[in-house]
Amino acid sequence: MPSRAVLVTARYLVYLSIAELVTALYVITTGLSLYHARIMAYAALPTFVVGVAVAYASSSLRGQLGPLARALQTLTLSSAWAVGASGAYAAATGYRLPLGVSILAFGAFVAGLTPFSLRKADVRASVLALGYTQALGGAALLLSGGQGLYAQALVFVTLEAVGAIYAVTLHSFPSTFGDSPSLPLTTLTLGLLTLGALTFLWGLRCYQAILGASMILSFLAFKGHRIPRYHAKAKGAANPIARGGTLFFLYGHAFAFASLLAVGGLMVSSVRFSVGVLYVIHAVTLGVISMFILIHAPMMLPVIMGWSSARRYSLAPFILEAAGAALWPLNMHVSFFFVGLAFIFDALIVKPSGEPLPLSLVR
Repeated sequence: MPSRAVLVTARYLVYLSIAELVTALYVITTGLSLYHARIMAYAALPTFVVGVAVAYASSSLRGQLGPLARALQTLTLSSAWAVGASGAYAAATGYRLPLGVSILAFGAFVAGLTPFSLRKADVRASVLALGYTQALGGAALLLSGGQGLYAQALVFVTLEAVGAIYAVTLHSFPSTFGDSPSLPLTTLTLGLLTLGALTFLWGLRCYQAILGASMILSFLAFKGHRIPRYHAKAKGAANPIARGGTLFFLYGHAFAFASLLAVGGLMVSSVRFSVGVLYVIHAVTLGVISMFILIHAPMMLPVIMGWSSARRYSLAPFILEAAGAALWPLNMHVSFFFVGLAFIFDALIVKPSGEPLPLSLVR
């Protein structure tokens, strides 16, 4: 169980990210699209990722911590607060140097916790990958000063947020079903992420193609192709709430992996066809990042935030989010309506009530 300092840090950074998300959604209605992009890319997303990451990394630590581990954990928490503060500053002013430095430091400190994590290979790989991808995102932000806002936002978001998704998923998805990730393919997936970080200054199309290839490969690396095999195990749970939670986790990953394949294919196709950067950004954020948030939020946030959970698991959030992502190129406002509904239904999973949600998985 993470310490009180960890939970307080995670809790208030998540609260801050929610306030920033609401602000970003409001300003887009007023036509301030540049501020919407800055708030989302520099504040809401990285603050949320870092807030959850401190709890995730700390939960992996084993037993009593020695002086070095406690010092690293304190530095991790301090740098997480720095990310929250510098992200808000970058969103307001456009000045990104403090944010890049703080995320780079946060990633380094998280990676430093790896030797103190549980001795399971996939747990340590997950913590190390989490720290590495955060540091990679920070370094890219520091080096991309000459890029336009949308190009820079795409690079930063995919490295920092999608990188965090890779780091968590390589452990959480296969281990839930008694499996482990493919080490060679996981290494190659993260290697492509690194290669993309090294090449984005040469051209956004090259970067998109490499990152798209990593998304497609992650499906195999993290055992997405074994979903039909895992389904039988998920259905076998005797307790209806436990069964519903496992099916929610499994079906959510089915939607998420489908999104990774679709968005990865879109990014790879940018080598041959011109794909607008705004379309790619929203495909990544609505199709991939939001889908993974919907999976983990009803399971992780009640612990972080100190909420009780009714565990009314339902397929509705994933279907609504998929509709929102697909509709964005056609009508942004209708898309956001469906995305908003997806997050409302995700929150209703936690809300105490005796009534099942539509498309309930708890039977």
